[in-house]
Amino acid sequence: MTIDASALGDQQRFLIERACARLVAAYGYYNDERNFAALAGLFTEDAALYRPAAPDQAIRGRAAILAAFAARPASRITFHVCT
Repeated sequence: MTIDASALGDQQRFLIERACARLVAAYGYYNDERNFAALAGLFTEDAALYRPAAPDQAIRGRAAILAAFAARPASRITFHVCT
């Protein structure tokens, strides 16, 4: 579905932008905390995730996304900064 942004009011646009910003922050937080179940829950059942390290290889589906993150070595530490 495509939304014509010019048809949105200022408050609607603000709420949508805020929801998007919160989604990005939640992804970084859950990733850094290794809460991969919550991270995968941010995606739809039929999602496709493309990682920067393999931009041509999609990870398809929420379960596959969870499995991919859960397979990461416990010694791998991340710290996302979202501005």
